[in-house]
Amino acid sequence: MVAMAATASYLQCIGLIFFWSFKPSEPHLSAYLVEVKHFSKHQRDAEIYTVYSYGSLVVVTLCALVKVYTLRLPNFKGLGNKALILLGAGARVATRVLLLYGTTLWQMQLMQVAFSVGLVGEFAFYAYCLKVIPGESQRLTALVQSSYLVSHTLAGLLGDWLLHHTDLGLVGLLWIAAVSVFLSCPLACSLKEVDKLDRPAVSPKVLWGIYSSPRYFWLSTLWWVLSYPAYQTIYGYESSLYADRFSDAAIDHNGSIFAVALLCGALSSATLSWHSVERRVRQTPTSVFVLLSCLLSGSMVAMGWFHSEWNLALSFTVFFILWSFANALFYGETRRSVDAGLDALHLGEQERKSITASVVSTVFMLNSAVGTLVNGIISFVAFNCLDLSVERVFQAMAILQGSLTVLVIGLALGVQRVSSPRSYQEMARVGAVAVPVTAVGFDPQTPPTEAEQVS
Repeated sequence: MVAMAATASYLQCIGLIFFWSFKPSEPHLSAYLVEVKHFSKHQRDAEIYTVYSYGSLVVVTLCALVKVYTLRLPNFKGLGNKALILLGAGARVATRVLLLYGTTLWQMQLMQVAFSVGLVGEFAFYAYCLKVIPGESQRLTALVQSSYLVSHTLAGLLGDWLLHHTDLGLVGLLWIAAVSVFLSCPLACSLKEVDKLDRPAVSPKVLWGIYSSPRYFWLSTLWWVLSYPAYQTIYGYESSLYADRFSDAAIDHNGSIFAVALLCGALSSATLSWHSVERRVRQTPTSVFVLLSCLLSGSMVAMGWFHSEWNLALSFTVFFILWSFANALFYGETRRSVDAGLDALHLGEQERKSITASVVSTVFMLNSAVGTLVNGIISFVAFNCLDLSVERVFQAMAILQGSLTVLVIGLALGVQRVSSPRSYQEMARVGAVAVPVTAVGFDPQTPPTEAEQVS
C-alpha cells in the first residue's frame, strides 16, 4: 500500500506540472501581445511584463511572512501547501482567460497579477514535493523538474509546427494552453494533504538554526536568491530578445529553440534522480554552485553580446542545462539542510515528524520571497528607472552573475579560513564539505541520503 501511495504521488506531481507547463504559446507571447493585441514593444516590456515582477514580489512575500508567523501557532493549517496550490491553479485559469479576451492595457496588467498569484501556487507545489514522499525529495524534485521542462519542450515543438503548417495562428496556441491549464485543475484537487493538524508551536528561531547549520545553507541560499533574477530575466525576456533581433526572419524558430533548451534542461535535472550523482554533489554543494555560476555567466555573455540566431539558440540551451541542474540541486539541498537543522535540536521522533512539513514549507517560501524581492528590484531599476532595452538588461545580468560568482567564492574561502578544525569536521559529518584525511586528521563518513535511509 505504501508503494502504491508513493507511485500515485509521483504520477500526480509529474502530471500536474506537465499540464501547468504545456503552453505552445509561451515562446510567441511577445509576438502575440504586439501582433494580435496591438501593444507597442515598450508597453509590452516596461508596462506589462514588469507588473508580474511587482505582483509576484507582493504576493510571495506576503505568503512567506504569513508562513513564518504561523509557525508559532500550534495546529495551524490555514495556509497549507494544497490550499496555495489550488489558489495558483485558479489564478492560472484567470491568466489564460484574460490573455484570450482582454484587450486593454489594464486588462493585460491584471493578467500579469493573476500570473504572479499562479507563481505562488508553483512555489507551494515544489515545497509540497519536498515532503509528500519522505526520503524521496531529491528524486521527486528532479523528476518533477524534468516533467516541467519536457512539457515545455513538446509544447514548443508543437507550437512551431502548428504555426508553420496550419492556419491555427497565435490565438489557436493560446487556446491549447488554456485547455491544458483547465485539465490540471482536477489533478490539483486530487493531491493529498501533507500539513499536520497536530503539530506543536515552532519558534522562528528554528529557522536561524537551519540557515546556520554546519551545511552553511545560508551560503547556498545567498547564491540562489541572487541568481534567481537571472533565470527570471532570461526565461521571461528571451522571446522579446528574439523578436527584437530577428523580426525580419522568414521563419520564427523560437519555439524550437525553447523546445531544445528545455529538453536538455530536463535531462540535466533528471541526472539528480540517480543516487550516484546525488551522493557526489551533496558533499560540496557550494563548490557545485560556484562552478555552475561561472558557466551561467558565460552563457549570458554570449546571449547579451553576440547576435546570431545560432548563438542565441546555443547559449540559451546551455543556460537552461546549467540552471535546471542548479535549481533541482538547491531544492534538494533545502530539504537536507532542514533535516540537518532539526537534527541539531534533538527532538523526539513524533515531535520532529509533526513540524518537519511546516518548517520545509516555510523555508522554501522564505527563500522564494527573497529571490522574488531581488528580481522585482532589478526589474524596476532596469526597465523603469534606467529604461534599458532587453539586450542591455541581458548584458547587465551577465555582469551581475559574474560578480555574484566572485562574491560567493570570497565568502566560501572566508568561511573555510575562519572555521575551526572541529567545526570543519562537523561540516563533513553532515555532508557540507568533503575533507581529506590529511587535512584535519579526520576521515569523514559520508552520511546516507534520504533515499538510502528509507531503503
